[in-house]
Amino acid sequence: MTALSVYSFGEARTANGQQLQFTCRPNEQSTISAFLAEHVGDVSVPMNRVVSLSHGAYQQYSRYDIKQDKYAGSDGESGSCYAELLEIKNPPDGRCGVVIYWYGTNGDGGFSEWGSLADARSAWAKSGVRSSGKAAKECKGFIRFVECGVLRPWFYAIGDEHLVGDYTCPRGLNDHPVYRLGTRFLAYDQDGVPGIKTCLGARLIPAEKDNNGFMSRTFEVPEHYVVYWDDGTVYDEAHRAPWWTTEKYPAPRLIGNDDLWIAEATRQFRLLLAGKTNAFSINFTDGTKFNARIAPSKDRNPCAEGRYRVAVSCKGIRTKAGWADFVPTPEAPDVVAYVTQKLVEQGKTVTRVEILEAEVKPGGKKWAGAYISPPQK
Repeated sequence: MTALSVYSFGEARTANGQQLQFTCRPNEQSTISAFLAEHVGDVSVPMNRVVSLSHGAYQQYSRYDIKQDKYAGSDGESGSCYAELLEIKNPPDGRCGVVIYWYGTNGDGGFSEWGSLADARSAWAKSGVRSSGKAAKECKGFIRFVECGVLRPWFYAIGDEHLVGDYTCPRGLNDHPVYRLGTRFLAYDQDGVPGIKTCLGARLIPAEKDNNGFMSRTFEVPEHYVVYWDDGTVYDEAHRAPWWTTEKYPAPRLIGNDDLWIAEATRQFRLLLAGKTNAFSINFTDGTKFNARIAPSKDRNPCAEGRYRVAVSCKGIRTKAGWADFVPTPEAPDVVAYVTQKLVEQGKTVTRVEILEAEVKPGGKKWAGAYISPPQK
């Protein structure tokens, strides 16, 4: 074969499951993949090239030829995050080779795809490093945004990890027609409590004999799948509940249109806990409505965003009144704490704070949130 002037990249597995990368003429990936799977057991190569990219204090590895064009990182009270503009020079199977990847240590992140490196650079400069919001979608060359969550994007695959859609997962997890990587299900935990879980893949377990020494009995276990969830739990088709119970929990159910209210209720509750809102309601399909609201105690100081007129008494200073613009924060969750904090910073000793008037901002922040605690002194 002569050298290829026009070519495409592909990936495939041999008959023994070895992960391979190859370069071929356009539109021949499927032919070569089928040949390798049927006729080739293993291939020996002199060296397995691994690319290392710097991310602050640690390295990220990939089996692809990647150039990090832009990088930015930050540390804050809610965790660390970084973003990078990557040019992947050998994307397999027609995948996009220019992405802006964003990752946070609190478990979120994703990547946007761009038509060219110049478009991605322009978007990086205009819409910020995350490039996932409305501003990014309006930039020239934007293709789409992929949420990753706890999953790792395909371009950071290493070794023999295989690609499933936009993500990478360990060898041995099968491409199940239902339990697909990244798909959400209504699944049960070991106590039989249902919840929304994200599938990480499924592994096929061959038929075997299960010798339970405690009960001195041998069970025939047929071939079955074990499904792995993003919270570390599993669903075993052969044992729908833990061995210590005789219950049989229902099988996981794919989240469909009729179940979207469950995901929406979960999202709304997370917003409430984060302090983005203090109430929400969910309409059930039978006409029933669920209402949730934060109800502060009667003696609690006002914590809604707005403008407050307060009277303040300080040691050695007569009482003064004035207006204060307030937004709840972890350090100052209510108006009194906010005013007191500001005066203490000025070296004053506050003896009394009285709220005279309040102009609450419509749609403003209602409270500091349940997740955050004031910093330890």
